[in-house]
Amino acid sequence: MREILEDCKKVTQGTIFSNARSNDFYDEVYGILVNGRCDLEHLNHYDNYLYLPIIPYKLWESKIAIKKVLERKHKDIINFLTSYENTFSYRALLYMPEHIDEIIEQKIKKPKDQEKIRCALFFLKIYEKYEKNIDFLEKEINDFKTFFSSDFDAIRKDLIDNKLPDSVYLENVDIQEQNKQKTDHYVVLITEIHSIPKKAIIMLENGIDLESHEELKQFFGDDQIIIPCSTLTSPYIEHLIQKMWELFRVGIDRADNFEIQQNGGTSI
Repeated sequence: MREILEDCKKVTQGTIFSNARSNDFYDEVYGILVNGRCDLEHLNHYDNYLYLPIIPYKLWESKIAIKKVLERKHKDIINFLTSYENTFSYRALLYMPEHIDEIIEQKIKKPKDQEKIRCALFFLKIYEKYEKNIDFLEKEINDFKTFFSSDFDAIRKDLIDNKLPDSVYLENVDIQEQNKQKTDHYVVLITEIHSIPKKAIIMLENGIDLESHEELKQFFGDDQIIIPCSTLTSPYIEHLIQKMWELFRVGIDRADNFEIQQNGGTSI
């Protein structure tokens, strides 16, 4: 799939614009308009129009994919470590990290088994930070992706195969900003729906300078300029919108039990 830049300044269904807002991300966030083409052409039906946030795939992988791996694998890790409870207490080891290697080497003879236990304990360390909502260090993310590469591969495949309820993968999207074009892979966060007023839609084609329109700042990110920079074309925009409305129609249980909340946008 390849998205095109043709006539990207014309504001329509599928227009991608810069400096969008997300509940959980602040850098490199774009927005994609999801109202109907007629609604965006005539602007006479609504006072507010809807968009979904888009983030680069690499950002999605380091923030969202890692959490999905933690949630999927946590039970297996606990069961694995519990199978050694007659040899050592993994809970006790977590509270004395300076002695982990020494105790493992004393209790476990096979180097391969020692490494598996170290990986499992590292997993629990990262899981604890996840539960406490503490940001991961870059080295922790890289090590985690190395140790659990097959689990990341499975999450990535589910994303690309459109099997994740909260994310849609966009491959090779061309983004045009400030006379520079870049091509990258992106992910649409379809459980976040944000709105912008009709006034912003009218101004978007020629760009919006928030310094001159402070009343619009609450609807966008921290940068001052908002411009249209790409367009998601047919049939990809229709597939995206269909998945979004299917998610809302089937309810919260199918959406990994996300809660509906209001925080600059509505999230399932």
